[in-house]
Amino acid sequence: MNLLREFTQYLSVLVPFRAASAGTLLCLGANEIVMGSLGELGPIDPSVANAFNPEDPHNPVARLPVSVEDVMAYLSLAREIAGLESEGSLAGVFNRLVDKVHPLALGNVHRNYALIRSLARKLLELHMPGEERDRVEDIIKNLTQRLYAHNHMISRREAVQDIKLHVTAPSARLEDLMWQLYLDYEADLKLLEPFNPAALLKPQEYSVEFEATGGIIESIPCLDAFVFNGTITRESQPREGAPPVNVTFTRQGWRQLI
Repeated sequence: MNLLREFTQYLSVLVPFRAASAGTLLCLGANEIVMGSLGELGPIDPSVANAFNPEDPHNPVARLPVSVEDVMAYLSLAREIAGLESEGSLAGVFNRLVDKVHPLALGNVHRNYALIRSLARKLLELHMPGEERDRVEDIIKNLTQRLYAHNHMISRREAVQDIKLHVTAPSARLEDLMWQLYLDYEADLKLLEPFNPAALLKPQEYSVEFEATGGIIESIPCLDAFVFNGTITRESQPREGAPPVNVTFTRQGWRQLI
């Protein structure tokens, strides 16, 4: 967003369909969010994962993500619903949490709790003056605390009336163009096709190379894509609970296509 701001003083973001999580963060840095009738935003509270997260009971080699807001909601539950107020009672609640989740994983949760609010504030302050400080804080709380579910879909009406964002509706002509552009990206990025490495291997093949596009940045003179290259190899003796193939990335990075 800071890079985009180097080239313009007024920035509009077009949202023809879903722009959840990081997409919503990008919208926060815009002077204007142009949402189509099918446009959606989402909460920006992250789920974090690191080596100290709890093990997945169904896959011991994997780690369960920990939702930042789930941890905060657990502590709020103790204070607001259970009515625990004394230091001893709250310490007991926290110790129960530490018994289930590694302290370093909880530290990572708190770091991301502070980070997401700091990012949102900086993005909003790119275009909202100091006298709108209360509105900035209200938007941050709406997107991180008050929606209660990370998969909550924020419609255009809710974005305006409840979240208090700078949202406008496009003209019929602009909305048609936005949707056609989205369909083009949907096809280029294969958004409706789940990436299934095993399906790329023919029955008689042991390994195959693949290429996948993860993102596109397009301007009037050129088009760049973030491209992943790698090799899919069939496991000769797959372990129980492990995938039947192994994916090795050999290259990833931006590539100018036009």
